[in-house]
Amino acid sequence: MKKIFYVLLVLFLIIIFVKPDIYPVSACENQHPTSLFSDKEASTICIDSKNIYDFNDNDPENIAIPGHLYFPPNIDTPVSLIIISHGAGGIFRFHYDYKDMMLRHGYAVLIIDHFTPRDTIIDFTFKYVTEPMMVSDVINSAKILRTHPRLNGKIGYIGWSKGGIGPILLKNKHLYDKLVYKNDFEFLAGMYTYCGFDIDKENVTDIPMLLISGNKDKITPASYCSELISKLNDENIEYHILADAYHGFDNYAFFFGSYLPWQPVLNANTDKCLLKISPIFQTVNLNDNMDLSSLKNRTRFLDECTSQGAYVQYNSQPSIDAKKILMMFINKHMPN
Repeated sequence: MKKIFYVLLVLFLIIIFVKPDIYPVSACENQHPTSLFSDKEASTICIDSKNIYDFNDNDPENIAIPGHLYFPPNIDTPVSLIIISHGAGGIFRFHYDYKDMMLRHGYAVLIIDHFTPRDTIIDFTFKYVTEPMMVSDVINSAKILRTHPRLNGKIGYIGWSKGGIGPILLKNKHLYDKLVYKNDFEFLAGMYTYCGFDIDKENVTDIPMLLISGNKDKITPASYCSELISKLNDENIEYHILADAYHGFDNYAFFFGSYLPWQPVLNANTDKCLLKISPIFQTVNLNDNMDLSSLKNRTRFLDECTSQGAYVQYNSQPSIDAKKILMMFINKHMPN
């Protein structure tokens, strides 16, 4: 009974802290792409993206993605842009805390809503809104916003949890060159993200990357990131493991902490479950006997390579530390 109470409490807090509108109604439903050149300091824009299931999807449908665009007040010169990609729980209020911090430092911020245009609020299945969909949203947002007269063309990309898989994938130069066109990101960053991917060290971009993990995180364990970083031996990667930090350590919706019985936990300890991007841009396992290019295939992979249930908890000190580390990294690699 006590466990059920805590699960219900966490669900209530998630609903309260996700966003004011808990219904999956897209701000861009039945709308043409919004004018991107508004003079407002805060606006919601609609960006054309592709609904790709995997990176080798050759005939994806078009989709309009809402992005919440913010400019720092009282700055007349063009500024740099930071794109925020949320995790499996959608946009939480704590994302706006990061946004406010970045605005104070003189950066513009775009918070992408990957879920509501896909009729989703929360996606703990990892089957319906895929990482390639989210990467496509970010890439297309960056491509369009580089022309915004209030922006200087410099763009950084930060993702949390599931949203942080995109930055990991874009360290793969083969994929990066396919997706990012001629314009580079100034930096990539992943907050408690999943690092269970294999990348050949000869095929790594030189884009600066920041990764931050929690030492008590069982959902996206720090050990996976440590193993990847050790293999790549890339001086452009900065990595921090924070003490006393569970998954979601900066999300105060998890203030009381709770065990989430539905939360899938990926196993990256075997070649069957470790992932890579193939030469034809399929997401496959290292054994090459499973790919994630369809709902059926992804379901099979998740059935064989995940267990369910993990603990999450907010902790103020890791949250403070993460913000300091993040801003120092941004100011270093994309100074205004």
